[in-house]
Amino acid sequence: MKKRSTTALVTRVLSMMLAFAMVVMFVNPITAAAKTKKIKLNTVSDPKFTASYAESVAKTLNKGNYRITIKKKGYAGRAFAKFTAPASKVYKFTEKNLRASNGRYANGYFYICTPQNEFDPDSISQTDVSTNNGKTESAMFFASKKGSNGFYTKRFGQIYLNQGQTIYLYFSSDGIRAKSVSFDFSIK
Repeated sequence: MKKRSTTALVTRVLSMMLAFAMVVMFVNPITAAAKTKKIKLNTVSDPKFTASYAESVAKTLNKGNYRITIKKKGYAGRAFAKFTAPASKVYKFTEKNLRASNGRYANGYFYICTPQNEFDPDSISQTDVSTNNGKTESAMFFASKKGSNGFYTKRFGQIYLNQGQTIYLYFSSDGIRAKSVSFDFSIK
């Protein structure tokens, strides 16, 4: 009689462990998708490359994954974002999955901008960074479909930042007859 109850107990415990493992497997992809933050950047029609202007219109990004949307003003959607390095290290900024709101072709570029002149600390300019095509470039061109002339569907730029250093990310993108464009962006 005791042998049956021990076997039944072991069977129940193993069944519960299997059920728990299955729940964890199914819930994990859902939580990964939930970690992507959706944000809308403030569209600028006439960007000025100064730290004071970028600071006034930029939304702050932290390390993580984002789904960014930019509304178009005129023929393009342009926007600034701000990132401050929490530690001194190489950071990787990745853009992918560019989409126009109407589903048509879209393209654009982004810059990583830093202060360029110690005599005019308000002046910012695009900085050369290591990119995924093995080159050092300042403009990282991207598109919704693979094309020629340096337009990739996934682009990244890497740059070393000191702790507390602030950079500005400038995005410019266009979708044919679309009201907005959106893309995935990550900072690691």
